[in-house]
Amino acid sequence: MRGVWVDAFGEGFRTQQEVDDLVVWASEAGLDTLVVQVGRRGDAFANDLPLPRADGDLAPRPFDPLGAVCERAGEVGIGVHAWLGVTPVAQGRDPAPRFEPWLSRRHDGQDRDRHGISHLDPGHPEARRFVSTCAAAIAERYPVAGVCLDRVRYPESGGQGAAEWGYNPAALSAYGAGRPDPTDEAWQAWRRDQVTALVDETVSGVRAVRSDVEVSTTAVCFGGLAGGWSASRPWIECGQDWRGWLQDQRVDRALVMNYRGDRDDADLAPASTTVDLTREGAAAQVVEPDRLRRRFDEWAALAVAAGGRRAVIGTGLYLADIDHSVALVEHALGLDVDGDHAGGWCGFSYRTPSRAVLVGERSAPDERARLAAALRTVWA
Repeated sequence: MRGVWVDAFGEGFRTQQEVDDLVVWASEAGLDTLVVQVGRRGDAFANDLPLPRADGDLAPRPFDPLGAVCERAGEVGIGVHAWLGVTPVAQGRDPAPRFEPWLSRRHDGQDRDRHGISHLDPGHPEARRFVSTCAAAIAERYPVAGVCLDRVRYPESGGQGAAEWGYNPAALSAYGAGRPDPTDEAWQAWRRDQVTALVDETVSGVRAVRSDVEVSTTAVCFGGLAGGWSASRPWIECGQDWRGWLQDQRVDRALVMNYRGDRDDADLAPASTTVDLTREGAAAQVVEPDRLRRRFDEWAALAVAAGGRRAVIGTGLYLADIDHSVALVEHALGLDVDGDHAGGWCGFSYRTPSRAVLVGERSAPDERARLAAALRTVWA
């Protein structure tokens, strides 16, 4: 895979002109895959899904953003993978009433994470069924090459090493052992089983309508691996056993979000730093590059060891300059793990292709042009 994520929070595929520009740029960059955010926060960037259309952000009907990307990309041989936000259903607003019974709750009763996002609870069977229905509808109604399951997990707990989310009343009833402490290992294991069940049910739903559609998942890489996989934040906090899904071939691929230098690497920063490490991308400015590279390699090696070429290494374009990002692409594709290599690369994101765009120093079109020219040298 040679791809890029196209998020739905700004410029990307909101109008036909944006779609045309996106596909032209992807062709110039030598990409073969576009991972476009179709399910965002309980709304859809498509006209024909079991979610309300994001009308306020889109050109009016009959324009269909997912359909338009599939049509234009198909003309030039680029595959479209529909990126479905699995659990988020609202941000900064109340979720639709239909979702209320299915919401995940934190141990203290809170139903929104630190970003103000409300999530479906993987432990609720009706929530799992709804996710499967949405993914199957994408595969059935649109000529996509794949469906990418994003946020198929519980919300993170901010590095506390505890399973703080999942306390939906129906989920607790199914657990059947009262109201467990977030550090209870049996509770943590049960939550992981619910997330895996969500993956399995969704994959089955897609396969039932189209066997040729690839089903992938995004894989979080919060923090480090000093204590091993079983002590990692994805395993404990998020209940996301993506390593196991690769090993057991539950998914066709995992897009490993190995974004180094964001707040999840704040523990690597010097104790004397005065930088606000909660600010997006701040850690990349104060942490020694060698330390970030070592952490990058640890996660990449874990992914390749688990899935070989079914592991796609994702990098955070928004955290670095163009030259650094392209060097990281070459490094990721060249990593040798017992004779095996990753199966490709995906960059986050088209809308914010460099840190210079993130902080407003350069325009996105100019940086995208520079990125496309640089990526062509990688594939040459």
